[in-house]
Amino acid sequence: MRTESPSSINKITRPRMSDILPRERLFHILDHCLERPVTWIHGPGGSGKSTLVASYLDFRKLPSIWYQVDQGDADVATLFHYMRLAARKAAPQRGRPLPLFTPEYQPGAETFARRYFEKLFARLKPPYTLVLDDYHEVGPDSIFHEVVKYAFAEVPQGINIIVMSRTPPPPAMARLRAGKQMSFVGWDELRLTVEETTGIIQLHGRSGEWPEAFGKLHDRIGGWVAGLVLLLERGSVEELEQWLEGKRTQQEIFNYFAEELFNKTDPRIRDLLLKTSFMPAVLPRLAERLSENSDAAVILAELHNHSFFTEKRYDGEVIYRFHPLFREYLINKAETVYDRQHLAQIKASASDLLEESGRIEEAASLCIDTSDWSRLAGLIVRNAPTFLCQGRNRTVIEWVDRLPLPLLQGTPYLLFWSGASLFSSDPVESRSRFKKAFEIFRSQGDETGVFLSWCGVVDATIHTSEYALMPQWIEVLSEVLKEHPRYSSRDIEVRVALNQFNAVAFGLPNHRDINTIREQAFALLCTGEVSDANLFLSAGLHLAIHLIYQGDLARAAVIVDLIREPTKSKGANEFVLMMVKTVEAHYAFATCELEKCLEKAFEVLDLSVKSGIDIWAMHNHGHALAAALAKGDENIAGELTAKMSAGLTDCRRVDKAYYYWLMAWKFALQENFVQTRQFLELALEIGSRIGFVAPETAMMINMAETHLDLGNQREASLCLQKALPRVLSMDSAYLSLIYFLTESYLHMKEGNEPKEIDSLKKAFRLGALHRIENFYFWKPERMTRLCMKALEAGIEVEYVTALIRKRELWPTESPIHIERWPWPLKVYMLGSFRLVKDGKTLAFSGKVQKKPLEILKALIALGGEEKTEGQIADLLWPDSNGDTARNSFKVTLYRLRELVGAEKALQLREGRLFMDRRYFWVDAWAFESLLAQAQMQGEAGEETKAIGLTKNAISLYRGHFVAEDADKPWAVSLRKRLKSRFVLNVVALAGLYRKRNDDSRAMSCYLYGLEVDDLAEEIYQNLMECYLSAGLRAEAIKAFERCKKNLAIGLRVPPSPKTTALYEAALK
Repeated sequence: MRTESPSSINKITRPRMSDILPRERLFHILDHCLERPVTWIHGPGGSGKSTLVASYLDFRKLPSIWYQVDQGDADVATLFHYMRLAARKAAPQRGRPLPLFTPEYQPGAETFARRYFEKLFARLKPPYTLVLDDYHEVGPDSIFHEVVKYAFAEVPQGINIIVMSRTPPPPAMARLRAGKQMSFVGWDELRLTVEETTGIIQLHGRSGEWPEAFGKLHDRIGGWVAGLVLLLERGSVEELEQWLEGKRTQQEIFNYFAEELFNKTDPRIRDLLLKTSFMPAVLPRLAERLSENSDAAVILAELHNHSFFTEKRYDGEVIYRFHPLFREYLINKAETVYDRQHLAQIKASASDLLEESGRIEEAASLCIDTSDWSRLAGLIVRNAPTFLCQGRNRTVIEWVDRLPLPLLQGTPYLLFWSGASLFSSDPVESRSRFKKAFEIFRSQGDETGVFLSWCGVVDATIHTSEYALMPQWIEVLSEVLKEHPRYSSRDIEVRVALNQFNAVAFGLPNHRDINTIREQAFALLCTGEVSDANLFLSAGLHLAIHLIYQGDLARAAVIVDLIREPTKSKGANEFVLMMVKTVEAHYAFATCELEKCLEKAFEVLDLSVKSGIDIWAMHNHGHALAAALAKGDENIAGELTAKMSAGLTDCRRVDKAYYYWLMAWKFALQENFVQTRQFLELALEIGSRIGFVAPETAMMINMAETHLDLGNQREASLCLQKALPRVLSMDSAYLSLIYFLTESYLHMKEGNEPKEIDSLKKAFRLGALHRIENFYFWKPERMTRLCMKALEAGIEVEYVTALIRKRELWPTESPIHIERWPWPLKVYMLGSFRLVKDGKTLAFSGKVQKKPLEILKALIALGGEEKTEGQIADLLWPDSNGDTARNSFKVTLYRLRELVGAEKALQLREGRLFMDRRYFWVDAWAFESLLAQAQMQGEAGEETKAIGLTKNAISLYRGHFVAEDADKPWAVSLRKRLKSRFVLNVVALAGLYRKRNDDSRAMSCYLYGLEVDDLAEEIYQNLMECYLSAGLRAEAIKAFERCKKNLAIGLRVPPSPKTTALYEAALK
């Protein structure tokens, strides 16, 4: 890499003066001026501004950065580039280099400038002075003044800015002037006093040569330093007095004196002066080559020593600068001394030497002055890469715009680099120039140019979100690879491979070779072969997004980790940070880490405000809104919707489509399906135009779902038919999952349960395989219904239950009949009491937990419905007075909530406690729910379904309701009812089996009933009848004996006459 050129040294190096008269009068004025942050010194050329400030800094021993403003600073990236070098030189040990004003920062120039100067000033140890010399060189309409204004606004205590200009401050500084942040030193203060004039004459050793006419000459010159110095150099005053009798301008006076001096100078020195005047800053070694004068270094040193309008700077190498007035005179003089051809040769040689020494802007300026377009074209091609790295795109474009159109359009590398320069500011024109360059390169057989310009077209197309153009360029690459089967370098091969993936992933994800192309990109990123950091990050971003849409979250995680690596170092580039955090937000959404998605998105938005980089802002508002919608956080969603809506006018089309898609989702969650359809139509219109295939396909599936919500099954079916070929060709687990879920919804609407189940199996199989737990258009109620259906059918139970828990899919109407539902809390009350939390049985010991659990049991016995504090207190603390009972209730409820760990499960509202059934599965409730469903199916003639439901209900009854609390008043009624229903349904179910001549099942049913309740005489009776019917007399007798024994022990009663009669029948 090229080291910093003498040009940059000259631009940020303070002049060194010799034989200078210290102007104490002005020094005191400056002392006073520096009480304000900014001092503006303005006066005509030659009024001694630079000399004054340089000598002031020397005499006051003030450290400084001296910045030489020139026309190139109209591209403010130049200012930031050179100020970065100056800061590094001034404070080499203080932090990372200041940022370059690269294209991503340019839309937020104000924010960038404020932060830049804040960082710059933080590195400078007060007292410190920043000097801006020749400020007038930049035109009044340039953004340069706005940027410098922000520097003025950020000046801290102990730091001062001194500006030297031929003009007063431009209009951009009006507020600073009004706010009294500026001090001014004008021409009235800069004029030499008589005493100062005398001091300068004495300094030149001429005090004895000036007669009484000196006073008149001083008045005529008007205190102008340059005029006085020239007068002193000329030597004769008589002729001068006569010449000054007429009214003369300062420029006329200067030219007169300069001409006199020039004509008296040695011809070899004159030739050196004229030729080197085309260099704004003169290096002795270059002056020697340009003038072919081996004494150039000595001559320049003598000119400086004699104060011959030549200032000297030094920073590793001596550099000389002619005073601007003197240089202007010399350039005009050269135009008259040399003929046109010789002059052109001098300027061409000077341009080449300037470029060789790294002074590119000066070389380009000379080419433009002489209309040497071919030389300028070569300079641009050679130096554009460096300038673009520095963010100086505008400078390159300004040079290119100077070229004749035929030269530009016929030079492919000019088209290429101008395309690269326009990439951020005008990506459409950028793509056009890359395209023209590609066509010429291809016709010329320039392999490197062909591949680089093809990559440029792809990059610009992605930047403009015009993915629909990709297929043609993918095909073009196939043709080019046949023409150039071997790459000229591995770097070119890597770049093409990654851009080929980008083109295919965004514009043609169903390409026949997508898997091969993707694997190649994945391997290149993982093996560290991508040396270009920008290419690595952009390819990683695109690959991660592609893998997310593929549903390949495991490999997406690998890429996210890879591109995160460059951000781990302290002070990582803000643009890189924002890009990586954007991918992290998208990945977090895909993996259902919704809080993390919000966190990363808000970090990007915060960085956007701080840095002024807004390219990722709209997209991250979208990611944050998506996370809020998936979480069901209406407050955050509302705020983000407003922010996205406000940014809709100036955003990219892909961001606009994203906004409409999210708005459709928002309205779908509100069940405003007409608005949902309208926003989806807007999103699809943009999506189809730009050709971003994967999201567009997802939107098509969402539109099918919306039609189903609106009752339009035919339109829904057509949407799915249109989406299916895309889904299949892209082989995307993500798209396939949402397709099959929607197809299942369609079959449910059609009443086709077998097809509904089949689609559900396909969907959840993919979800389980790829651990997909979130997607756009997630609707909790619909997913809850689908998960219920899946568990009823035994589909991917582990995955579905995990999904329910993670997404908290608690249905409005509790599916109490589905024991496999992943209830946060499962309470077993039939038989021995058991409390299961998140699949784990809680162990209880001691009396501390007895009363809290009793509240829970009592609430269940009372149906979980609202009960007042007083009602529960009376049941559990019947012997305590009202206040004591209620206080005991509050303390015990608190302990119960601590025990179950789910505050929402037990809610206390306005003194009324109830159980939220979405959080509880209770076997007693499930038992009754299943029996109710069985009855409904039986009444509907669905006997088989009724039998299945009854069997499931009976299997839940593993003992009588809270047997250990049989004496509790709150338990008696429900225990009696449940026991009765159990016996009744055991008998009924066995009766149905007998009706079907299935005595074996009937006997098993009776026996299970007796295992649970060995005192149920009705079951004994029916069992004995079944045995007798089957001819099993001995079994009937055993059943009677068991009945007689258990009744005697348990109830101390004999068997009923009916039971005895059955026994007697068995004996016969």
